[in-house]
Amino acid sequence: MRETERKFRLANRPDPGILGPGVPIAQGYLITQGGEERIRRKGDRCFWTVKGEGDLSRDEFEVEVPEWVFSLLWPHTKDCRIEKTRHMVTWDGFAFEVDVYHGALAGLVILECEFLDQDAALSFRLPEWAAEAREVTWDERYKNRNLCLDGIPHDPDTATRP
Repeated sequence: MRETERKFRLANRPDPGILGPGVPIAQGYLITQGGEERIRRKGDRCFWTVKGEGDLSRDEFEVEVPEWVFSLLWPHTKDCRIEKTRHMVTWDGFAFEVDVYHGALAGLVILECEFLDQDAALSFRLPEWAAEAREVTWDERYKNRNLCLDGIPHDPDTATRP
């Protein structure tokens, strides 16, 4: 499957009336060369995901796994873990994921939106409540694997869109 998404860093957590309830996520990264491999607990379900390299579009394979598989792999991620709460927000026919990070990444809020194709992704405009967001789709520092290894980027975005 090919995933096409845009990613934005929000200055603040949106109003709770916009966010609604969230689902806790614990995910850890298994260190690999190229792309990324992760194990994730989302609520009471567990997933194993492999993503290829890329920014706006990249290959992705995800499968639900039993708890015992998560428990077996989790110890191997001890140096690269993320905790966040994911909120699903719908607006103008789009479904957003708003991730509020915890632990070492507390204060970081990321909005992601997936699209059917690159044309739809590139013509997308943010809702008014997120108008001040900074796009980080093309900034490698905002890939979750890099966030868990390097922390929150504090310098201005230096990545440019191709």
